[in-house]
Amino acid sequence: MKKILALLIFVLILSNITTFYLYQRSENTIATLQQQLTATNEVKGVSGIDIIDLLKLLAIDNDGGNITTLNDWKVLSDNENIEWETEGIGNGERRGKLLVLINGNWIPRLEKTVEPTYWDLHLYGPRAGVNEFNLSIPINSQELGFDLASELEKKGIQFEQIKGFNEAASFGNMGYVINFPNKRSIWVNYSWSAGTAGLSVDLQGYYAVEGLDEIEYNS
Repeated sequence: MKKILALLIFVLILSNITTFYLYQRSENTIATLQQQLTATNEVKGVSGIDIIDLLKLLAIDNDGGNITTLNDWKVLSDNENIEWETEGIGNGERRGKLLVLINGNWIPRLEKTVEPTYWDLHLYGPRAGVNEFNLSIPINSQELGFDLASELEKKGIQFEQIKGFNEAASFGNMGYVINFPNKRSIWVNYSWSAGTAGLSVDLQGYYAVEGLDEIEYNS
């Protein structure tokens, strides 16, 4: 009887030791992965712009002057996070690439190693100024958990959905008017497409509500 009791105690002790070991190993693995991600960001010198902060930067300052529906072509020209591909204004367009952050994270893509995904930014308009912009991710990603309305709510930004109330769950368009503090309103069409390869999104912005009239929405 004593031998059986001693064996049970030994098994219990061994079980506790094994559980503690596995727990410590799991914790160490998580810590190692976090360190690797941090090290990757530091080595690559990765920096970027939060997607909602970018929209705010693209909005026109509300300085109490004349109401305008054109932004300056120099908007974001001195932002170090944007790599502009065009010199000056080429055929009414400026193109650039930048690292967009969502909840502080960039969207990974797999090349030979895991790399950050750079988004495409386009400005359009006549010589007098920018009247629309486009921000899009060039890939479908299963890592892209993004919804424009949810991100605006998180930051306490005033907005209203004014178009696209009956879009399909897997794809569609929604039109919003967004009001940042001390900025003039911007009108943004948020379009998305989701499938087995992941989610792809596109933000088309305007400085006048008439811009959304160019978009086809489900009634």
